[in-house]
Amino acid sequence: MEALEELRKQLDEIDDQLVKLYEDRMRICALVGKYKIKNGRKVMDRQREREKLQDVESKVSLEYNKKGIRKLYKQLMSMSRRLQYRQFAQAFLCVNIFGRKRG
Repeated sequence: MEALEELRKQLDEIDDQLVKLYEDRMRICALVGKYKIKNGRKVMDRQREREKLQDVESKVSLEYNKKGIRKLYKQLMSMSRRLQYRQFAQAFLCVNIFGRKRG
């Protein structure tokens, strides 16, 4: 069995990767938000979210992990929506204050 410190080091390395991936994901979500603003799309896409949850759940084997991945992705999607709602609010303010879309 590996020493506790070695296991924690492995977890730290995974956490570093997760942080980078989260920031990458949010950067792309911001681009999605810009697309939605430009093309008159809504932030919330319930069908897309249902499909994404089903997809990620299908990729894990243990039932406990399915519940965990579902919770994780619900939180990720919530953070993505918050970012996009903030973008929509800023775009709305720019249109109302300056008479033009920002971006």
